[in-house]
Amino acid sequence: MEKSDQWQLRLAARYPEIQAGEENFFNQWTHTGQFRDHGKPIAVCDLCGNRGLRYHFLVAHRQTGEAIWVGSQCVLNFDLSEGAMLVRQRQARQVTEEAAKVEANQTQLIHMLSQLQGIYQLASKQEQRQIRWMVGKFQQRGGFSPADLGWLFAAMLASGHQLDPASFPLILRAKKDRQELHQLSISALNWLKPALTEKQCQKIAEMGIRL
Repeated sequence: MEKSDQWQLRLAARYPEIQAGEENFFNQWTHTGQFRDHGKPIAVCDLCGNRGLRYHFLVAHRQTGEAIWVGSQCVLNFDLSEGAMLVRQRQARQVTEEAAKVEANQTQLIHMLSQLQGIYQLASKQEQRQIRWMVGKFQQRGGFSPADLGWLFAAMLASGHQLDPASFPLILRAKKDRQELHQLSISALNWLKPALTEKQCQKIAEMGIRL
């Protein structure tokens, strides 16, 4: 069994009704706009049981009001538009700089996932597994690797979905991340540029890579 198929089995084990219609199941829930950043990959998804999560999203059943905390991989299946709207409304009411910064980070993350959701829902099962795997790595590391982000951007651009690269955080922490940068095409590097911080741009320039 492929590791990515275990996600489907975990869902069915916790919510047997999902086997009767996956799409109908997810349509009954929506993201509430509530979000948690645990700072470390220590959380567990209440839906599939996946561990090692940094980010949590609260989704609620439209009829019963039941609410569960899910990870970035599972939240791609739920309606994010309503939650994103609530986030913007709460952000407008913030009175402290610190709280506003937290809400801004939350809004950015949901905006990123909303963009991913567009290609995820139209992707093949194999492509969905690939996206979930990349998002799972993002959960643990707090950002995407250059190769993963290049793949995602290429898929989004090819599908015609609107892309805001600046909302996708990039990680350049490991040696493998730096190796992946050298392997990317010039066009892929140009896609990544808006996602880079000033410090990352300096680091890439020191590596001899011109953007």
